[in-house]
Amino acid sequence: MILHGMDELDLTKIGGFLHVKYGGTSGVKRVIEEILTIKKAFTYIQVHLYHQ
Repeated sequence: MILHGMDELDLTKIGGFLHVKYGGTSGVKRVIEEILTIKKAFTYIQVHLYHQ
């Protein structure tokens, strides 16, 4: 169970993630086609960062 970092899973923070990972949303559109896939990738990375 994840007890720390749950606030970091907030999808409103996805913009910062996309900027760091792909150089912005236009870069994302070239690399990943569907928003659902982007959300899953963001959540997956955050879960692993805060997994104890």
